[in-house]
Amino acid sequence: MLQEVKLKDSRSPARRRQIVVEIRQHSQTRPLKMLKETQKSEDMNVDMLKYTQKDLDTALEMTRKQVEEREAALYAEREAAQDARYAKRVADLHTLYAEREAALHTLHAEREAARDARYAETVADLHAEIDKLRLELQCIDLEHKHKDKLAHAELRRVLQEKQQLAKMGEEEQLKAEKNLEQKVLH
Repeated sequence: MLQEVKLKDSRSPARRRQIVVEIRQHSQTRPLKMLKETQKSEDMNVDMLKYTQKDLDTALEMTRKQVEEREAALYAEREAAQDARYAKRVADLHTLYAEREAALHTLHAEREAARDARYAETVADLHAEIDKLRLELQCIDLEHKHKDKLAHAELRRVLQEKQQLAKMGEEEQLKAEKNLEQKVLH
């Protein structure tokens, strides 16, 4: 019973000493009186238990607050860790995006260069083809000019022969015309 008195008590030290004295006095009195005293003692014990319950409630409240604070701290740490992971993931994605953009830009530049090279090659081929066609046209033009000259020369010759035939007689003229037709046909 004295051990229960040693529990944390918010009562003054004088009151605690008084309770201890009362308990000792009650234990030395007669049994009937002791019965009454036991009742008082139980009431005191109930008071002590009430006080102890208050202490327990206070301790539980403090513990609950500490747990809540710890949970809040852990939650904040977890949130900070998630934010850090999220920030790292975002940074990684930005880096990956930048790398892919650079690769895409490089690929686009390479394709553009290849297309420009093919275009330049096609233009060069077309210019070569144009020059070739010009040469062919010049050759054909020279051939036509040559054939024109030959045709004009032949026509002049035929006209001269015709003029000579006109001077000749009709009989000879018919013969000469036949010969002329044969030459032209060949």
